[in-house]
Amino acid sequence: MTNDVKTKIDKICKDLDPTLTISERTKILNSDGCDAKPHQVYYYMKKKYSHKRSRFHPYQRKYVGNVLKRQCFAAKLIDTLEEGKQIVNIDEFGLDFSKRNYGWSEKGSKCLGFKTSMKRFYSIIIAVSNWNGIIAWRAIGENNNAKKFNNFIADLTKYIYSQDRDFREYTVFFLDNSKIHTSAINKELYEKLGLFVLFGTPYTPQFAFVERIISYIKAKVKICEDTLLESLKYSVNKTQEILDMEKIMRNILNSYGSKALKLEDLGD
Repeated sequence: MTNDVKTKIDKICKDLDPTLTISERTKILNSDGCDAKPHQVYYYMKKKYSHKRSRFHPYQRKYVGNVLKRQCFAAKLIDTLEEGKQIVNIDEFGLDFSKRNYGWSEKGSKCLGFKTSMKRFYSIIIAVSNWNGIIAWRAIGENNNAKKFNNFIADLTKYIYSQDRDFREYTVFFLDNSKIHTSAINKELYEKLGLFVLFGTPYTPQFAFVERIISYIKAKVKICEDTLLESLKYSVNKTQEILDMEKIMRNILNSYGSKALKLEDLGD
């Protein structure tokens, strides 16, 4: 660790002088990378709180390096949209079966026992295109891993290829940087299939339009273990009917286009 970095860490972790005025304190916090507002500072000063950070973590949302990465990523994504390319956003979500009934009952009748907290999740992989909405989904059970995601990508590529053999020329696959997506086995598959994959940077869920579609599906699905797949299929179909992908992508462009850092601004 260099002296400059150590000095920066000491400066961030040190409590601010309580005699500082609101404007002085706000100015110091913002110089350290915080997004502090005077009314927030006034609120915490009134409660006699002190501002400190327990550790210097490189993946904090306000870390300068990640701010720059997010701006560059936003520029890439927006440029891709403006070029008229297809973006296939893929992600997983889970349905929670944590609450289950335990007790005695006749065979075939509903159990009316006590509820206990037993964590169970049913995982689903979904792929959404900015052109066509939901193009594929798969229920993969309680455990998700790199191999299951690998099989999904392979089958999804075959399906898209059957629809359009030239899809690689204008299609970008957008994934977050989870370990499942960035595992060695899947990176090898992306290269083998000739897919152009764009990985999101930390703290960028606002660009993943698949998250909005997932929220629609979760709002419609009825979490019942016996009829889950039927309910999930119904929810996906209903969501697809009401989707307006053009409006969703336009909102992303309008909301985050001004915050994107154009690549030419970086210089050499």
